[in-house]
Amino acid sequence: MERNTEGSICDVASQCGGCPHIQTPHEQRRLLTLRRVRRLLSASGVPIPSVDWVEADATSGYRNRVRVRLGADNWTYFNPHKSRRCPVLEKGLRRSLSELGREWPSAELQSGLASDSLNGEVRAPDADGHPGLYIRQNAGRSAAETIARIFRRRLGASWLVAVEDMPDADWPMQRQWLRSKVFGFFPLGCFQQINTVVNRLLVAHLVDGAMTRGCQTFLDLFAGSGNFALPLAAAGLRGSAVEVASLSVAACQRAAAQQGLHELECHAGSVTGKIDKLGTIDLVVADPPRAGLRDGVDRIASRARRHVALCSCNPKTLSADLVQFCSLGFEIEQVTAFDMFPHTDHIELMVWLRAQR
Repeated sequence: MERNTEGSICDVASQCGGCPHIQTPHEQRRLLTLRRVRRLLSASGVPIPSVDWVEADATSGYRNRVRVRLGADNWTYFNPHKSRRCPVLEKGLRRSLSELGREWPSAELQSGLASDSLNGEVRAPDADGHPGLYIRQNAGRSAAETIARIFRRRLGASWLVAVEDMPDADWPMQRQWLRSKVFGFFPLGCFQQINTVVNRLLVAHLVDGAMTRGCQTFLDLFAGSGNFALPLAAAGLRGSAVEVASLSVAACQRAAAQQGLHELECHAGSVTGKIDKLGTIDLVVADPPRAGLRDGVDRIASRARRHVALCSCNPKTLSADLVQFCSLGFEIEQVTAFDMFPHTDHIELMVWLRAQR
């Protein structure tokens, strides 16, 4: 058995590979991670200030979603070596997986999955107590829709069930608190930060930073379902959110409307297609994919009057983006590491830059 510093037991850690540092003492892992972040960010020669560290009180029970396979015998993890008692899953997620597993005595479910397994994702219960099941169509659309209908009927109204490429109007969304009195809607299958508690710390850091710096207007790029845009708008800033996924844009619009955030504009489309049509603002926020901003830095820099806040889970591509920003007259003001993925090599970073021109 392998035990982390909080006493959580994992009997398959070495085979699973999902938590390579679950045996590493917490303080040692923190120092190693900070050292690696500084090395990767400073490799290009750009001056990097000290890196702050933000973490949750606990490093177990943090994952709010997990990939699964749905087969004739039962569900299994997408990673076949993961333990059914995986200590990094939220308690609510583990309960939801157990509830899902109790459905397999159903003859119609076994019959529907007899020839092919389906890939999917299970999400922990949301703020209203609704777990989520997202089913991909890897075995064909008809099979996925058939299994979804069975699950909806058997699991009942407490569960939200979505099938890949179903009509947007029917797509279920979970409601999650992003900050005190600020919530967002997250469509099943669309992006959502995997650590609910640390994400709230990340959001609070951004909003507090914007307020401290006197920002009044913002532009949120790669905005997803409004993880940053909604709390910024709730804090009194006027701004726009740009996101290519139409479902996520619809979720952001729905959350904004229900909370009376009428100063927030949500735009569907690519960043490069929309940013040139928007004016300059105090703060540009960007949370791009792992590949980074690449050739989008020039356009973003031209829109930020005062500050840019970059969020990334990839220090290498973040470093390349920072080099470009510094060459365009920005100075790195603050770097913060958020322990979004405890026991792993991954880290979420937020960097504040200030315009010097």
